[in-house]
Amino acid sequence: MNIDEIITKNKLLEEELHQTKEELSQTKEHLKKYTSPIQNKIYYEKNKDKHKQMVKEYKEKTNYFTNLSSEKKKEYALENP
Repeated sequence: MNIDEIITKNKLLEEELHQTKEELSQTKEHLKKYTSPIQNKIYYEKNKDKHKQMVKEYKEKTNYFTNLSSEKKKEYALENP
């Protein structure tokens, strides 16, 4: 390989590196929408009543109910803080 080939190969690799870095930064920005805990917290605070209603409707639709004693509830609460 002569020097000209090495220089052109180096330039191509630098361009590819630059494109990859740009793509990575765009992907990170895009994912921030979906993984940002602050955004999720704000969304659920605004839509808390809506979610509660949806859960209530689902429980009624599936006839979901619990028959747990208060001791069991305390035990589960201690296991999963």
